[in-house]
Amino acid sequence: LDLGDGIEIGFKPERPGQTYWWRREIVSYHFARLLGIEGRVPPVVGRRVAASMFGRFARRDALVVDAEGMVPGSASVWMPSLHGEEIHIGEGRQEWGRWLRPGAHIPAEHRERARQIAVLLVFDHLMGNFDRWNCCNIPIDEHDQLVYRDNDAGWQPRILDHVGSPSHIRRLPRSLYEALARVTGDALRAAFERDPMASVGFVVPEAMPAYDRRRQKLLVHLRRIIARHGEDAVLAWP
Repeated sequence: LDLGDGIEIGFKPERPGQTYWWRREIVSYHFARLLGIEGRVPPVVGRRVAASMFGRFARRDALVVDAEGMVPGSASVWMPSLHGEEIHIGEGRQEWGRWLRPGAHIPAEHRERARQIAVLLVFDHLMGNFDRWNCCNIPIDEHDQLVYRDNDAGWQPRILDHVGSPSHIRRLPRSLYEALARVTGDALRAAFERDPMASVGFVVPEAMPAYDRRRQKLLVHLRRIIARHGEDAVLAWP
């Protein structure tokens, strides 16, 4: 959306049956900040935008319009330069898969890309995001850096509790490993509740406890790998 005066945003509006989707984007941004990886996730806030901004699309896309003629949703920084690379399939995936084995050599020119993928795997696993590794959800910016956007598939208790093992996470930065110990469900709730548009209607009672159980399972898994391979082999970046 072009809001005028040079202000452009990516806006994820509320639609019937999708009350939580845009709120999950806001929670995911707060989560990234707590983990110390906010530089990879575009800032997101809750906003209400006049339905008139959408023109005929408000009716065609069945947007939820409140009594004041406003559409609630999440507003994120617009990044027009994003493009995709096929790192989710074939040789690209095989290559970074080798980099993330404990103790494996990572070529100097690929260390930053490997670090960003390692962080992304942790980020997605912890929030139960199942909608990442496809053609569209691993964009790269003009500096050849990964951008973690489109995070609305996470935070569903049934997935957090029952889907996905942490076995694919075998390397990560030391700072992220240390952050796992302090980013509890209570800490995350306190962060996103500062945005009332995110907190109202988002937190079902099971969401944060389910996240905490998932976080603890990941920590146990990582401690086992460290005990087997050593800290330097697993915590491969500061």
